[in-house]
Amino acid sequence: EKLIAELNVQPGGAEHAARLSSRLEGLKRTASRRRELEIALKAGSIDTGSADELLHIYRERKEEPLLLKTVEDMLRAKTGITPDTSLAVARLCNVAGWQTQQKVALREFAARAKAGDQDARHLEAAKMLCALGEQAKAAELLEKYVAGSPQSGAAWLELAAIRCSTGDSKGGIEALQQAIERGGNEACAIARRDTRFKSVYDTRVFRNLVGIK
Repeated sequence: EKLIAELNVQPGGAEHAARLSSRLEGLKRTASRRRELEIALKAGSIDTGSADELLHIYRERKEEPLLLKTVEDMLRAKTGITPDTSLAVARLCNVAGWQTQQKVALREFAARAKAGDQDARHLEAAKMLCALGEQAKAAELLEKYVAGSPQSGAAWLELAAIRCSTGDSKGGIEALQQAIERGGNEACAIARRDTRFKSVYDTRVFRNLVGIK
C-alpha cells in the first residue's frame, strides 16, 4: 500500500498503481475467502462446491501439501472429530483425489454417525464409499442406519441397490420391499432405472415389486 501511494505521485505512475491496487485487493479477498473456507472445513459445514473452491485456492498458490497436512491433522485428532467434520473432510478428499484419507474420514463418520441423523449424510457417505469400492462398508453403514431409522425409504433403496450389485439378491429384494413400502411409486421408478438392480431385473419378484409387466 505504501508503494501504491508512492507510485500515485510519480509521473505516469497512476496507471501502474491502479493495477497494483486491484491485484492487492484481489489477494485480500482470496485470503479472506480462504480463511472462511478453512473455518467451514473445521466446523464440518463445507459442501462439495466450497471444498473444490478451497482446493483451487491452495493449488493456485502451490500449497496443496499444506491443505493435505491440515486434513491429516484433523483425522489424527480423533477427540475433536465429529460426524459433520469427518464428512466435510471426506468431501474435500473426494474432490482432491486423496483416497486414502477419504477412506479414513468415512470410517470415522461411520463410527460416529447415529441413527436419527439426517438421511442425506448417510446416503452421501454410502455413495462415496461405493465409489471407492467399499460396497461392504457402505452396506454396513446403511444397515446400522435403517436399524434405528426404519422409515427412511431412500436409505432402504440405496441399501437394496448395493446388495443386489454385490450378489446379495435375497437381501436386496428384502430391502427393496422396505423401500417401496415407504417410497411408493417414486421408489419403484428409481429402482427400474438403477442399473445396480440388473442381476434381479428379469426376476418375477423384482418386476412385480416395481410394476413391470
